[in-house]
Amino acid sequence: MENQHKQIANIQLHLSENCTDLEKEILQTYWEFNESELVNNPKFIRDKYNLRQSELTKLYTLAKISFYACCKNCNSYAHYEVNNHSVFLQLLQKLKNSKRNQYRCRECENISEIKTKEKRIKNHEELLNKLEQAIENKNWKNLSNFEKALLKNSLTMPFPNLKKHYENILGQSHYLKFIRALETLENHNLLILKKDPKGQIENHYYIPKLLKIKDQIITDKVHSKSKAYFNSETNELKLKLTINKEKFHPDSPLYAGTITFKKQIVINPDIEYIFAQWERANNNLYFTLIPISEFEKFPEQKPISKVPKILRQGIHEFFKNSGSNLDF
Repeated sequence: MENQHKQIANIQLHLSENCTDLEKEILQTYWEFNESELVNNPKFIRDKYNLRQSELTKLYTLAKISFYACCKNCNSYAHYEVNNHSVFLQLLQKLKNSKRNQYRCRECENISEIKTKEKRIKNHEELLNKLEQAIENKNWKNLSNFEKALLKNSLTMPFPNLKKHYENILGQSHYLKFIRALETLENHNLLILKKDPKGQIENHYYIPKLLKIKDQIITDKVHSKSKAYFNSETNELKLKLTINKEKFHPDSPLYAGTITFKKQIVINPDIEYIFAQWERANNNLYFTLIPISEFEKFPEQKPISKVPKILRQGIHEFFKNSGSNLDF
C-alpha cells in the first residue's frame, strides 16, 4: 500500500500476525485509501460487518499504518505510526491548515517550544524589572489614599477576601472604584492582575520585596472639615457633613471630620424639632434642624394662578408696567 503525496508519503498498513482472515479483511477495509484520503468511515465498517463500536475498537490494536508527513517549516518528512482514524484525521487537518495549528515535525515542535519558553522567560524577567523599578522609584507616592490603603491590603489578603472586604465597605454601587483602583496599581507596576477570558479580575500578584517595605506606604493625612450655620433668630441649625475618605473598614463611619461653631449653639429641651438630610455632590450630606414653632412665623405664599381672575389681570398689568420702567 505505497503512496506518494505532497503532504503524506509512503503509507503502509501493518497487520498483526494474530489476525484472523476476517479481521484482516475488516482492517484492510478500515484502512483503505484513495491517494491520502480515507475511503471508508467507522460507521460503514460497523454496518458492513455487523459490528458494535466496542468490537471495532478492539480491532484497532491489531493494525497500524506508518507514513511520512511533510513539515513545511523545515521542508522535510517525519515518520509517524497511528492505529485509528481519529489521530490520522487530526494530523491531516493540520497539514491542510496553512496558518494556525499548522503541522510541524517533532524537531520543529521542540524548537518552537524552546523559543516560546525563552520568550516567556524574557517577558517574565522584563516584568520583574518593571516591578523592581517601581519599588525603587516609590511609585506608591503617586497614589491616592484609597489606592495606598488598597495596595497595603493587597499584600496581606488573598483576592477573594480582598474583594469581599471592599464590597462590604463600598457597596455594590461604588464597587467599580475598587476595580479602577486595582488597575491603577497595575499601571504603576505595583501589582500584577490575572484576568479571566471575560476580562474580570480573578487574582492579583506582587513580588516579595514589596511586602518588606509595606510600612513605607503611608497615607497622607487629610483633614476634612465640615461646615455649620446657625440662625439665632429662627434657631435653625444647618450642617454640611463630609464623606469619610479613609473608610477602610466596614465598621468605619461613612461621614467623619471636624467642625467648628463660630458662636454658641442652643438646643432647648422639650422643644419639638424637625430634622432632614439631603445627599449632594461628592456624597456630602446636608443636615438641618429647626423648631416646629418657627413654621408658624413663615409668611403664607400663594401662586398668582390661585387669586381671583380680576385681581390676577391687575397683577399682570402691574408687573408689565413696572418692568417697562426698570432701567438695568
